Amino acid sequence: MDNQLVVFDKSKKFLSIFLYLDTKKVDKEKLREHFLENYSIIPQELRLNLWKIALGISSPYHEQNCTIDKMLREHYDYMKHIVKNVIQIETKNDQDLNYFIYLLDKDKLPIDNYQDCLKDSHPFTLIHRQLNEILDDQNEFDTYFLTIEIFERLDNQLKSNERKFYNCLTSETSNKSIIEQINVMLLLDVSLVKQL
Repeated sequence: MDNQLVVFDKSKKFLSIFLYLDTKKVDKEKLREHFLENYSIIPQELRLNLWKIALGISSPYHEQNCTIDKMLREHYDYMKHIVKNVIQIETKNDQDLNYFIYLLDKDKLPIDNYQDCLKDSHPFTLIHRQLNEILDDQNEFDTYFLTIEIFERLDNQLKSNERKFYNCLTSETSNKSIIEQINVMLLLDVSLVKQL
């Protein structure tokens, strides 16, 4: 156990991340509890796998991951080919390219005026750029799918907070408990980021 990352679980047993990832099925709760809390001490080569499992991109079943990765890579390459070669959209950087791929994948890419889409791309491209730095550009299709998961989760949370905020403001009776549940600073921060 010299070169293995070892963490204690609550019952004081040694838990090796390498042995843990080699189990037949990875327990997501244990993954979040033990390893994502200690992210900085996890070896770089394992971080990507941990994030993919935690966000639901990869299967918790070890034997399915190669098949899933192959399917995701083929899908990403196909969408990239369409954006670059069929539609022939010119992009300045990888973040913009991946945003166009995302829009095409979600059936939100307009028929023309592609560059107008970029005005709404800042949160997506910011997440993509940060993931590239964190993962040291390991591979573009993994970064793309991680970006989508994080972006959509944040977007859904923002929409939920906006609905709560709107309901609070439009309600005839002010409900202090609803106001306390909403993090207004989050809404202000996001609106400021969109303006940058």
